[in-house]
Amino acid sequence: MTDKTDDDKITDVIPLVVNTMGWTKGLGADLTLRIEDMVEPTVIFEIEPPVFEAGWPLPHFPAPLAQENFVAHDRKVHLLVPVPAQLSTNYSPADHRTLSILSYFHAVFPPSNPSKLHQVCANSWNTALPLCAHPPYEVDWTVAFEKIVLAGAGMEDVIPSEIRRVLNGAIVGLVSCDPSAIDIDMSPVRTQPDPLIPYVQGSSPPSPSTSVCHGLALIRAVSSTSTHMHIITPLSPHVFARSRVLVKGELELPVYGMLDYGVDGGDGKCRVAGIELDRVPYLQWGKSEGVGTERRKVRRNLMRKGQM
Repeated sequence: MTDKTDDDKITDVIPLVVNTMGWTKGLGADLTLRIEDMVEPTVIFEIEPPVFEAGWPLPHFPAPLAQENFVAHDRKVHLLVPVPAQLSTNYSPADHRTLSILSYFHAVFPPSNPSKLHQVCANSWNTALPLCAHPPYEVDWTVAFEKIVLAGAGMEDVIPSEIRRVLNGAIVGLVSCDPSAIDIDMSPVRTQPDPLIPYVQGSSPPSPSTSVCHGLALIRAVSSTSTHMHIITPLSPHVFARSRVLVKGELELPVYGMLDYGVDGGDGKCRVAGIELDRVPYLQWGKSEGVGTERRKVRRNLMRKGQM
C-alpha cells in the first residue's frame, strides 16, 4: 500500500531520475539502450531532433516520429520539441552551463522542514546584486568542517600549504556523511598553534553510499590571518550546517560571476571586485593580439601516406 495525499501524489516513494549523455547514434545510442534495459524506466522523456540522424530514433520508438505521447514496451514515452534553433544560436553549450551555474547561486529557495524528506525547488531568483555583494556566511573551518577534499585531474598534487589559494574563489560541494566514513587524521588541527584547514593531500572523497551532496557553495574569500572563510550558498542554514565535508571538483566560477554589474562608478565600466576590467591582474578581456593568439584551425582534409 502506498500513502497518497488528497492531490493523488505518492509521498512515500522517491523516484529515480536518470539523465543520459544525449548521444543518439553509434556508441551513444547503444549505451542509452543498455541503461534503459538495466533501469527499466516507467517514463521516458526524449528530445526530438530537428532533423533525422543516423541512429535515431532509438528502437523503442516507431518511425516516423509521432508528436503525441505513446506507450512502448509498457513505458510511457513523451516526445519533447526542442527550443527553436534561432533562439539559441548565440549561445554555446559552455554558455548554457555558465548560465546554469550563475542561476543556481542567484536562486531563492523556500524554507524547508528538516524533519521531512521532500524536494525543495527554487521559487524565485534574486539578481539585484552581484555575487560579490551577497552577504556571506562567516565560517570557522576548525569548527564547521571535518574534511576538505580536492577531486579531479591534478588535484592530488596540491600540497597542504597551497590549499588556501586553491579554495579561494572555488565552487565546492556541500556534503554530509556518516562520521565513521571520514578517514582523516585530525591531530594536526588540534596540536598546531595556528590550526590548519582539515585537508590531507591525495585523500579520496566520501563514498556515495554513506554521503549526501546537498548542493553547491562559493568560497568567496579565505582569510590568511585567521581560521575563517566567507561562503555563499543558496541553501538554507540548517542544510548548510549539516554539511561537514567540502569537496572541490573541476567546476569553476565563470568570470561573469565576479563582475560588479551593479556598480559602474558613474563611468559605465564593468568591474571585478571594484577594479576596472583593464586593471585586473591575470585577466584577459576581449580579443588578444600577437602571433599565436588566434584560434587554431583544424585541417581534416590531410591524407595519410597509405591513403594516397
